[in-house]
Amino acid sequence: MKLSMMINYVGEFHDTARQVVELEKVGLDVVWVAEAYSYDSISQIGYLAGVTNTVQIGTGIVNVYSRTPALMAMTAAGCDYVSGGRFILGLGASGAQVIEGFHGVPYEQPMVRIREYIDVCREVWKREKPLEYSGRTVQVPLPKGQGIGLGKPLKLINKPVRPRIPTSDPTRSTARSPRSAPASGASVAPARRWRRRPTCPAADRSADACPAGRHGAGPAGHSGSSHLPRTALGLGRGVARAADRGRARVGAAAG
Repeated sequence: MKLSMMINYVGEFHDTARQVVELEKVGLDVVWVAEAYSYDSISQIGYLAGVTNTVQIGTGIVNVYSRTPALMAMTAAGCDYVSGGRFILGLGASGAQVIEGFHGVPYEQPMVRIREYIDVCREVWKREKPLEYSGRTVQVPLPKGQGIGLGKPLKLINKPVRPRIPTSDPTRSTARSPRSAPASGASVAPARRWRRRPTCPAADRSADACPAGRHGAGPAGHSGSSHLPRTALGLGRGVARAADRGRARVGAAAG
């Protein structure tokens, strides 16, 4: 078992970063940086990489709509480089409110998109050949008939620190639905009960947000991924004081 903590996107980052430094000294294994529609997580990961030495640093999560898959791979390789091989790429689908309401991108085929992003990232990191990928949501290079036709396959210039950066879903399947969970892991135990959150698209309005596969194992070829269940733990004197610490996050989600 590993111990991890989440950096809240509504908290004071520099104070939390100092806390991470101290917790690293007593055995903290992983720190996750959330993003949602707040400050981007990558900038904060670069900062944490510079002030820590051993703790793993992961995105919790970055969505698979606001960045291209190639940029996702480049970003992950860069984070792994500046952290000395301590980065974890936490991918998720977020929700329709953020993706369509903030980024202006259709919230379509989240499970397929996560799977294809993982495929592309791993191809980029291996650097075995120039990137070519033809999937349902990702086509690289741009297909004939689109653009000006001058795009040719390219290979990442730099050799990544690791040819297979760990991928994970640290925030209980962030497509906000049970059926997106298998996309980033080869063996996902079905939950007995899934809580609907305020950001979860209603099933009757977004059927495609919940593709088939909720009760089975994940797609073949993704055994290097993992899922990390998370629970809140409040340390201190008194229940009321501990509850106050979680109110900001709950308020941000509930609006």
